[in-house]
Amino acid sequence: MAIYRRVHVSFWQDPFILNLTSEEKYFYLYLMTNSKTALCGCYELPKIIMAMETGLDPKDIESLTQKFIKLTRIWYSDLTQEILLLNWHKYNDSESDKYLKCLEKEIEEIKDDKFSQYCIDTLSLRKTKTKTKRKSKEYTKEFLSFWDLYPRKEKKNKAFESWDKVGEENHKTIFKKLEKFINSDQWSIENGKYIPHAVSWLNQRRWEDDPKPKKQIKDHTFLTA
Repeated sequence: MAIYRRVHVSFWQDPFILNLTSEEKYFYLYLMTNSKTALCGCYELPKIIMAMETGLDPKDIESLTQKFIKLTRIWYSDLTQEILLLNWHKYNDSESDKYLKCLEKEIEEIKDDKFSQYCIDTLSLRKTKTKTKRKSKEYTKEFLSFWDLYPRKEKKNKAFESWDKVGEENHKTIFKKLEKFINSDQWSIENGKYIPHAVSWLNQRRWEDDPKPKKQIKDHTFLTA
């Protein structure tokens, strides 16, 4: 199975990268994409392997390694031959439980205690952020009131995201206009066939439209002679 590593296009515009030499850019990119890399950003990579795979002289590998250590971009342990990419998590992140479990398993295999602790701290921080994000996605009372009123009950999670994006300053107006739409002609015909998803209605700011009221059926009184 193929394994891919993510390198964001902004890598080449990063001020740090722009100030590197061609050789330094090549070396740093190699550290992020070689076959030994791991999800946790820490992996075993002997310097002799670095030289063989990059084609660089072993002396240059040593010099480059020391430079990136001084620049606080990596740590390297000559004892365990492990390397740690300090900014790895910035560009390789996920909130999935499966991903976090893989990280935990990889961290258990790290030999250098300092490297291991760094990854544990980073993982703990990531878990905290994930929990915070999940809590922030809990439905608000205001949204639930909107959802109870909205006739079409589909894509609730996405509708909540749209509700949050339109901003609190628009919520009162939305409630007022929603009542008019519910009583409009276009939302009443054919059992509500033409009622849009709440996501579309919110994203397209459809509440700013002027709905047509239901057609009133007049009663006719026939007089007989």
